[in-house]
Amino acid sequence: MSGSDWLAVVVTVGGAALFALGVVGLVAGDDTDESEPVVAADAPATSITATTVEPAPSSIPTSTSTTESTPPIASTTTGELPVPAETVEDFIGAFDAALGDGDLDFLYDRLHPVTLELGGAEACRAYVDTEFAAATALALTGTVTGPELVTKSAPAGPIEVPDRYTAEVALTFQGQVFDLVAEYALFDGEMRWLTNCS
Repeated sequence: MSGSDWLAVVVTVGGAALFALGVVGLVAGDDTDESEPVVAADAPATSITATTVEPAPSSIPTSTSTTESTPPIASTTTGELPVPAETVEDFIGAFDAALGDGDLDFLYDRLHPVTLELGGAEACRAYVDTEFAAATALALTGTVTGPELVTKSAPAGPIEVPDRYTAEVALTFQGQVFDLVAEYALFDGEMRWLTNCS
């Protein structure tokens, strides 16, 4: 191989080595301070002016502006869920269970206050104890209607009963089934029953 051929090989290998060093320097330049411009050693001495590029305005609001414009939401939870009002269906089920257990106290305690006012507490207690002692079951057989506001006649003047419902039921008494239309009304979230204590 002639001297010129060796020179060509040396120049080619040397150029490839310099190129490789330049690529490695670009790839491994993560620790380079970005505030200082990188200038090649053999580059001509020129003045380099650093320019700052402002980001384009965005129409999307930032999280800071959203947070500042949105008022904080006050927590109203107390840890307890509100108890829903008892339904007619629920009460008829409880009434039926009380009849099956012979629990006449439950029947008396769940009389509506208007019934007690019109009939008197003593008369209503005697009515429940005598009329329902032989009753064994109560079942819903038809539709439930209501609620509505009704007025009951009383010696001292009419009494309004809000949230009154009616329901078709079957009462089993001394082995016989009687179809009735029963009256119920909500009172303090509980369903109560209305009747005539005589």
